Amino acid sequence: MAADHKNHLKMSIFSSRLAFAVFAFGLVESSVSQLFAAEKSYRVISERNAFNLSNEPPKREEAGPPPEPPRSEDIKLTGIFRHKGIERAAIAVIDPKKKSEPPKYLELAAGEKQGQIEIVSIDKKTGKVTLKELGSLRSLSFETDAFKTSVSKAPSRSSSSKSSSKSSSSRSSSSSVKRSAEIKASIERRKREEAAKRT
Repeated sequence: MAADHKNHLKMSIFSSRLAFAVFAFGLVESSVSQLFAAEKSYRVISERNAFNLSNEPPKREEAGPPPEPPRSEDIKLTGIFRHKGIERAAIAVIDPKKKSEPPKYLELAAGEKQGQIEIVSIDKKTGKVTLKELGSLRSLSFETDAFKTSVSKAPSRSSSSKSSSKSSSSRSSSSSVKRSAEIKASIERRKREEAAKRT
């Protein structure tokens, strides 16, 4: 009976250990399956690629030269002069949207600003003016940016009218000289007569 009891005790210890091992195995397996299930649920996000992620960076479009800065107005150089000891630049501002309107004329010294235009420097010797328009530097010169005015020619005259106009102008000038001499003589005559009456 003691042997039977010993076997029974061994058997119960073995069965309790076996039950514990099965229980532990069940816990581990459920933990692992939950871990894989959680990982699988997140894997769906990367497989779906909700943000269009890729291993390669997007291709960049090759841009040409940077665009020219915007110019609100066309600016022409009309002159450089000195006024009260300060060198000034005379410029004509032409609004390209309003070509029919006359240009706006400005006379600014270096460092002066009016509207969006600021004169940076004036070089009278080379005929160049550097200005800042909309934040970008721009250089004006008489060679490339001179203000072109429309000058019309005087009507041509025939050679006979030229000679007659010259002779008539010389006649009119000689007659005016004679007339002024006559007036002076009459004034002096009156002065003498008045002086004679007083004495």
